[in-house]
Amino acid sequence: MKTFWTLVAVVASAAVSHAELINANGNVTLVSTTTVFEQGNVTDASDGNTASTPNGQIYTNAPGGGNSDYFNVASDIVFDINLGGLYNIDEVAFWNRGEFNGNSVSSFSTVFSPDSTFGNGDDSGLFNFNPAENIGGTQQNFSLGTTVIGMQYVRVTIDDNFSGTVPGGDRVNFTEFQFNTVAVPEPSSLLMLGCTGVAALLVFRLKRK
Repeated sequence: MKTFWTLVAVVASAAVSHAELINANGNVTLVSTTTVFEQGNVTDASDGNTASTPNGQIYTNAPGGGNSDYFNVASDIVFDINLGGLYNIDEVAFWNRGEFNGNSVSSFSTVFSPDSTFGNGDDSGLFNFNPAENIGGTQQNFSLGTTVIGMQYVRVTIDDNFSGTVPGGDRVNFTEFQFNTVAVPEPSSLLMLGCTGVAALLVFRLKRK
């Protein structure tokens, strides 16, 4: 009987999801044509480097000059992240700028797609997030509240930033985007788990008779 329950545990563990944080290794393409970076490049937005720097690893110019609101004079910052393969994703990991004095990201959204063409009917829904303006550029995790299945591309849109503790900085600073992937159990594992569960129930009932 002990061996039987050991088998149940092994099959169940095989069906459990295993998480892994991934990045695009710099395979990122800028979509918004008016965005200009003064430090770093859009490829740095998902390259695996999460090291904290005061200004963040990436920051834009200030198109309206000092003391202006970036998003009053410039369009949203939009870029596509290519993860290099199909993944099941349930969480976004984000690193903001490392210093607490404005310009870090306060609002962004993501849309996931299995291919590089967005808007053709196979995209995920839109997920909106509001990161904190955190000291040290520490990792912030944002759950999707679901798992998007078989996605390779992520369209990120940054649409607001901080000026001190309120919206409206003159440029946009941030560090890194990564994504938490989860394994979906193979149908054979699910079938075996179901059969094992039924067998366990039958054994339990026979023992009670």
